[in-house]
Amino acid sequence: MPTREDLMHRLLIPALAGAMITLSLSCAKNSQPQARAQEVSTQNPTVSVSEQIDAGAQPTGSTGPKRMGLLLAMVYIKDTSREGISKAPARLAVLHQQFGVWRYEYMEDYDSNVFHKAMVYAPVSGRPGVLTAGGTRAILKLWRLGFEPKVIWEGDFGGKVSRFRDFELADVYGDGRTSVVVATHDQGVVA
Repeated sequence: MPTREDLMHRLLIPALAGAMITLSLSCAKNSQPQARAQEVSTQNPTVSVSEQIDAGAQPTGSTGPKRMGLLLAMVYIKDTSREGISKAPARLAVLHQQFGVWRYEYMEDYDSNVFHKAMVYAPVSGRPGVLTAGGTRAILKLWRLGFEPKVIWEGDFGGKVSRFRDFELADVYGDGRTSVVVATHDQGVVA
């Protein structure tokens, strides 16, 4: 019978490898209604942006749209026990710098327990956001600053479960417009 440490290593290493594969650079923003924030540095107390501005703080570096951060789609395991693994909702995390302090913010999707992929997406019409593929249901969602996530497409391909494994953006039809190509996890469907 595997020990708790064996289970943690078997689960943690693939989870970290998967997380590293899905790392992507993204534009970071200051706040998100669905987001929760944590200070990465323990030397800097949590102070809201408005409090910092009121105190006369000035942002360091670029505050324009080209400010960079790190985007991470991951599975968050709440607990491991003999009964099994307790997974939390899918988590989309952003690590970015704000007023010289590194901040960790995340959003959770209760429709899934893992994101199989997340990437920055700028549709022709509308504001850019982060496009995610859920690993529990075959659902693509667009997450934008200040808005509820928007379901772009959801599919049911038959079988016991329908999950997306991957997606890419490309001019598939040669018409100069970007299309989203998805691949399922279980049925081998590409759409």
